[in-house]
Amino acid sequence: YKAGCFETDLSGQIPLIVSPQNSISYQLQANLNSIPLIGVTDSDSNKSFWFANDTLIAQTKPYEQALWNPKPGKYLIRLVDSNGRSNQVFVEVQTAAALN
Repeated sequence: YKAGCFETDLSGQIPLIVSPQNSISYQLQANLNSIPLIGVTDSDSNKSFWFANDTLIAQTKPYEQALWNPKPGKYLIRLVDSNGRSNQVFVEVQTAAALN
């Protein structure tokens, strides 16, 4: 994890991951190849860190979303707020051709 994204104060609410959704298989298409990263953090958090399989993929401010352009595969998506609280979801990303 990036230095500074974990702190010792774990009071407050853990982040809520709105998108991507847990245990969902996402289908990439030629004109739709990104997945929105949308999370809700407690009011005492000023930054959010998004990880895919332990690799930092985005850093957002409260009420800000990001777009993730994944390759096909299985991912553990983790959202960590500026106070070190975290939540995670598992997703699979496939291409449209892989589903036919």
